[in-house]
Amino acid sequence: MCSAFVAELWGVHEGLLYAWRLDFTAVELNIDSIAVVNAIKNGRSSSSIGNSLVKQIWRLLELDWEIKIVHAYRESNKCVDALLT
Repeated sequence: MCSAFVAELWGVHEGLLYAWRLDFTAVELNIDSIAVVNAIKNGRSSSSIGNSLVKQIWRLLELDWEIKIVHAYRESNKCVDALLT
């Protein structure tokens, strides 16, 4: 079992990995969890699993492409939420 925080980090990691494999050169990440945005931008998390994922995300961010990380309020992210339910 994992927390919503860790699940969001996994989603970011897997999404970036998928975009890289599809040869995207620019990606805008819209994340509705400010805690996840802050963990990624600060390069650390309060949990060991979170730290491991943040490090893996940073490795992906350092590749040769343009990544923009944006906090998207949950209300503006209804389309994604609808797809997940």
